[in-house]
Amino acid sequence: MIESLEQFKDKDIDRKFTQAGPHRADIRVSIYGQPAAENLSRGQQKLFVFAMYLAQMQTLYEEFKKPTVVLIDDVAAELDDNNLNLVFKKLIDLDSQIIVTVLNTNILDKIKEYNTNYKMFHMEKLRQENKTTDQSGTC
Repeated sequence: MIESLEQFKDKDIDRKFTQAGPHRADIRVSIYGQPAAENLSRGQQKLFVFAMYLAQMQTLYEEFKKPTVVLIDDVAAELDDNNLNLVFKKLIDLDSQIIVTVLNTNILDKIKEYNTNYKMFHMEKLRQENKTTDQSGTC
């Protein structure tokens, strides 16, 4: 991290903000001395990132006793069913509000297994409803 801070020091001073550092989640992970990106599959990389976020959420939950809101785009990409179940179970254990985008709504069955208190909306359906409302002249 020190190298990154030194590399961008002049730009940071000009822009009045830092471009590198923990606030940007700029970390390098190695496995057996090699970059993790070269040794882990995309699914393993995604699971590792989830694990880091979940650990951060766990710490915040334990410290402040407040649940978090989690936004996840295309949650199922790169994860098998077992790992997807692990992620959802941990999120629900942390009493998180989970907002996800999915390409296949069958994935949401995984959330239903752990929590029946959920709401779902379909973007295409909302788009069609808005189009109909706009054409009728009512808001």
